[in-house]
Amino acid sequence: GSVESRMAQRIQELEAEVAHLNDLAVKNNPNSLSALIQASKPSVEESNLVKELQSEVESQKKRNGELLRKHESQLRALRQQHEKARIKERESRNSGRVKELGKQLEDVRSHYSKKVK
Repeated sequence: GSVESRMAQRIQELEAEVAHLNDLAVKNNPNSLSALIQASKPSVEESNLVKELQSEVESQKKRNGELLRKHESQLRALRQQHEKARIKERESRNSGRVKELGKQLEDVRSHYSKKVK
C-alpha cells in the first residue's frame, strides 16, 4: 500500500514538472513543435468524456449482445411450441378422418349385412 502511494505521488510530481516545463517552453517559443503538440492535445475534460463515452458504448454492446441471445432463445422456444401445435393439429385432423372412415365402414358393413340376411 505505502509503496504504491509513494509511486503514485511521485508520478503526480513528475507529471506536474513536465506540465510546468512544457508551459515554459511554450512561453519562450510559442511556435515550437512542443507548443504545437500541446495545443493540439484534447483537454482533460474532452479526454474524460471520450473515455466515458467509450465505456458507455462497450456497456451498450454487452447489453445488446445479452438481449440478442435472450431473444434468440425465446424465438427458438416459440418455434418449438409452434411446431408442436402444428403436429397436434395435424394428428387431431387425421384422428377425425379415421373416425369418419370407420363410421363409413360400419355403415357399409351394416348395409350389406342386411342385404345378405
